Amino acid sequence: EKLITKITNDDSIHFLVRKCVDEESRLESSGWHQASASTTKKLNYELKEPDVLYFFAGATFEITFNKDGSFSNSQLAYLCEEQMPTQQQLDSFASLKLMVAPEGCKTVPENCTTKQSLEAHGWREKSIGVAPQRTQKVPHSSNLFGQRKQYGLQPRVSSTIHAIMGQTLAKLVTRIMRGSGTYALWLREQIVVLLSRTRRAQDIIFVGTPSQTIDALIDILQQRSQYTMYMAHILEQLAHHDHTPPRIDLSHNPYRTIDFALPVDTNAGYSYLLISTRDSSQTYIGQTINLHKRFQIHNRPCYKGTRQTGTIDLQPWAIFAFVCGFNGDQYFLLQFEKMWQNVVRRMPAATRTPGRIANELDSIVDRFRTTHDCHHLPLKIVRCMRMVVPNGQQNNNNNNNGDDENVGDDDNNSGIGVEESKEDPDDDDSDHHFAP
Repeated sequence: EKLITKITNDDSIHFLVRKCVDEESRLESSGWHQASASTTKKLNYELKEPDVLYFFAGATFEITFNKDGSFSNSQLAYLCEEQMPTQQQLDSFASLKLMVAPEGCKTVPENCTTKQSLEAHGWREKSIGVAPQRTQKVPHSSNLFGQRKQYGLQPRVSSTIHAIMGQTLAKLVTRIMRGSGTYALWLREQIVVLLSRTRRAQDIIFVGTPSQTIDALIDILQQRSQYTMYMAHILEQLAHHDHTPPRIDLSHNPYRTIDFALPVDTNAGYSYLLISTRDSSQTYIGQTINLHKRFQIHNRPCYKGTRQTGTIDLQPWAIFAFVCGFNGDQYFLLQFEKMWQNVVRRMPAATRTPGRIANELDSIVDRFRTTHDCHHLPLKIVRCMRMVVPNGQQNNNNNNNGDDENVGDDDNNSGIGVEESKEDPDDDDSDHHFAP
């Protein structure tokens, strides 16, 4: 509006005007007639093309539609003095000649006001006519449609931060406010783009009081996006010149998975021990006929497994160990689960580690066979995780907490899953202290 006021009040500026032709109808396809003032006002909010266009030498426009091989929506256009149309051309909506900027260019080069000077910067003369007429549903009205006939141009007097990325501007007038609203920003990267558009800081003009602008700048610069810490980590790793082996922190999850396939007979029945990968002190003992299916249920964000394993903060869960070979007998499964849970409950809380819980399986299996007279069951103990202990710490940590032996030496740690058959307890000579 200020630009229009300046043009209309300056007698030295020769300008021409082209008003739009607005129509409205209760039927979308027929019965069109001249639109009312209220319909025109509503179309001004819905359409890019303004109701009145002012043409003068040096006018800068944005194109509002696409034309294959010629120009595209939002591309910059400039009206040179030698391209000024006549009022007769405007009245008949004849095509106009304008200089169109190269794609991506958002500013007119300094001291370039003629066709020849603009062509030297890659601008090309193109014919621009009326924008394709699009029928619009008039907001807040019952079955009323509107359409506008106007040149596919709109005055270029402002731009968004994203649109001026990469551009160098002679002057920049902007406004920044805290909170939410038209002038509120949400990324500190926007500040970087905004403050780097001019060659000199004095060419940036902030609308509003200095204190409001400073508070808004500080507020947005202190905000962190969800990727800030991750990007800082990547940059630190790329710029890191220390070639010493990285130190792996095992305090939160000192266990690693052993590659081991579940038995082929998925419905044979299992009693299993789960460990939370978020908190290795959290364990769960259960039993099931199908371990494949039950394990998936435990890691779902719901309580279909149990209330403990359904807690998002503890997921995902991993299988630490399991016992199989129950031949699908649910009675034996329930009795074994209870016996294992009772043994764990009697442990002191300080020593109730996953490794110690798994190590109790040897004596539990023997006692279970004797108690329930089920020596015919081909029970097998399978350990699925090992404790990771860095090389050089074996002598300091051997069985400090009752967990399995350390595996810092690669010769003793093949990474292959351990499966112990307990079909005949008297014939078992294996060492059951494994590095978790």
